Amino acid sequence: MQQETTDISPDTTSDLLKDIEDIFADPQAWLNMPNLRLAGQKPIDLIGTPDEELVRNIIVSIKHGLYT
Repeated sequence: MQQETTDISPDTTSDLLKDIEDIFADPQAWLNMPNLRLAGQKPIDLIGTPDEELVRNIIVSIKHGLYT
């Protein structure tokens, strides 16, 4: 499956990365680890693509204590 890039604002992406850095002790490890909620894809591979919203949904869930 080929991923398309979109015109996502760098500020928007940097806000997402800041949230990830605030949540995880090792944000690079989390970004590079396959995630079951992303169908085994790595979050880093989805940032900057139309599927970035899936990563955002995980982060919002964690921030609100809903991630299991």
